[in-house]
Amino acid sequence: MHVRAKFPGAIGAFAIALSTPNLTAQLTWQPIATASAPAARWGHAMTRWGITFGGRDGSQAFADTWVFYGQVGWQPMPTTQSPSPRHGHAMDMALYDTLMFGGADANGVRNGETWMFTTNWMNVPIGSAFTSSWTQLSPAHAPSARAGHALAYDSQTSSVAVLFGGRTDSGLSNETWRFDGTDWQQVTTTLSPPAREGHQLLPYGHDWLLFGGNDDTQVFDDAWLFDGTTWQPLPSMPFAATECAGVLLGFERRRQVFVGGSDAGGQVQTAVYERGLDNGTWFAQPTAGAMTARAGATVIDEYVSWPYDAMTTVLFGGRDAQGNALGDTWRLVPANLPSRETLGSGCGPGAWSTTGGPNLFLPRVILGNTGQLGTFTHTPSTLTAIGLQLGQVAAPQACQIAIVPEAVWLGVSDPVTGGFGVDLAIPFAEPLRGVKLSMQTAAIEATSPLGFALSALGVIGLGD
Repeated sequence: MHVRAKFPGAIGAFAIALSTPNLTAQLTWQPIATASAPAARWGHAMTRWGITFGGRDGSQAFADTWVFYGQVGWQPMPTTQSPSPRHGHAMDMALYDTLMFGGADANGVRNGETWMFTTNWMNVPIGSAFTSSWTQLSPAHAPSARAGHALAYDSQTSSVAVLFGGRTDSGLSNETWRFDGTDWQQVTTTLSPPAREGHQLLPYGHDWLLFGGNDDTQVFDDAWLFDGTTWQPLPSMPFAATECAGVLLGFERRRQVFVGGSDAGGQVQTAVYERGLDNGTWFAQPTAGAMTARAGATVIDEYVSWPYDAMTTVLFGGRDAQGNALGDTWRLVPANLPSRETLGSGCGPGAWSTTGGPNLFLPRVILGNTGQLGTFTHTPSTLTAIGLQLGQVAAPQACQIAIVPEAVWLGVSDPVTGGFGVDLAIPFAEPLRGVKLSMQTAAIEATSPLGFALSALGVIGLGD
């Protein structure tokens, strides 16, 4: 059972007052130089975890496989075999395996191949040798040969991949296909996005968000949501764009982002837009730095550190306004990274805490997001109070309430887990950038000599 209550002056009222965005250039493009890197290219594919394959420049298509991970940079991935050179293909990663479909060679000849890439690179120490391999699959059914389509796994279970659109030998497609790990199945829907290529398809929980792209007459600014069975239209993008780079910024950011691309006039862009998962609103992200305008690039999430810091955005490749292939790598860095620290010590028994009191947990939060603020107590089904105050306070002495709460949540911990949690909504507001939140929790503990337990002080720094 959960009981939630907010006292007068709670953070909920504070959030409403500051919910109007007032943004300055808090994101900065920084070039990344590494000892090795893929050759300049566009039309390559890059998974959310940095696995990169193929692409082309002005004269050739590529068939090399690379991985980007932050502490090392670019590393070539050794493989016993490889798909043929291609561009305009689509890939996404499910846990440790990467699915790839389609693409075209340097002469524009399309294929309908399904490949799976497997590697152990995430399970070995950084700098150690790893193994990887490509395997061509032979599903009983498959989409026709195509390029310029989009493909993505669901972000919750990574058990189903969805493919949409692309240019086939018969023209542009508006087909929707699902891959279950063994076979492809075409999904028949009563409503569908128009046929297109050059669009983005990003995971959205168990759903998929499609936006942008072009047909033979126009560049699209529409957005669509697919729930595995049905397509439904959503509010449009801020401007029409095709061949933009898109990624789900997972974990603390909980947003979808697109970068660059070509607009309806054929001009390549540097614009960065994000879409909040909580309210579905597109908003511009002003940036500093000299990243070149481009289309046909890729972006991914990159861990800065784990588990309590942010993930930044990394961009690679594309082509510039003159059609030249680009081989540079950039990092989009926020001014404020999320942070977490524990001060002082608590008192009272607590099975989930090193301090003896209840354990207070809020991993990472940034502006415009909702985080789960939770506490775990030694005794199940006990009354728990979580207090929160803007600003960092000094480390408390043992058994000392260290904050004057601006918000208090009361709840009864779960009988099974001993946990109680509330949603902490962080508004998108300029005054909150980098602000510290001090938090402390108290719980009734029958086995404590004091009759209650008190946590150490948790301090969270808000990120961008």
